[in-house]
Amino acid sequence: MSPSPAPPESLRLLSPADAGWLAALHAQCFDERRRWPAELMASFLRGGAAYGRAFLTGARPAALLLGQIAGDAAEIVTLATLPDFRRRGAAQSLIAALAEEARARRCARLLLEVDQGNEAAIALYLRTGFRKTGSRPAYYRHETGASDALLMEKPLQG
Repeated sequence: MSPSPAPPESLRLLSPADAGWLAALHAQCFDERRRWPAELMASFLRGGAAYGRAFLTGARPAALLLGQIAGDAAEIVTLATLPDFRRRGAAQSLIAALAEEARARRCARLLLEVDQGNEAAIALYLRTGFRKTGSRPAYYRHETGASDALLMEKPLQG
C-alpha cells in the first residue's frame, strides 16, 4: 500500500465571520498581551483597508496574516503560524500573497514592525526581502521589561 498524499495547501481569503477560529489560532501563537480577541479580529476585517489570508493544510488552518493596504504601502499587522507548521513555508506564502496583492494595487512597499527579540521572525523577514529601517524604543512590554520594535520595509516596485 502506498502512502497517502500530503494534504493540499492553499490560501483562503478571510472575512469577519472567521473571527472565532482566527482568534483561537492567534492565541496559540502569542502570549496573553499580544493575543487578538475575536471581536478585534472581526472589527479589523470589516475595515476598508483590511487584508486577511489564512494558510490551510487540507482543511486545517496553519497560519494567518492580517494586513492593511492604503496609499502606496501595505502593512503586515499580525502574522501567526501554529508551532507545528513553522519553518515549512506557510508564513512565506502569506507574505508573498500580500506582496502580490499590494503590487496589483500599485503599492511601492510592504511595512511591518517586530519585537527585536523575535529572532525567528526577523530571520523570516530578512529572507523574504525586508530590510531594517528604524526602531521604536521600549515599544513592547514584557514581564521582564521592555524591548524595541524594529521597523522593516520591503520595496515592491522597480
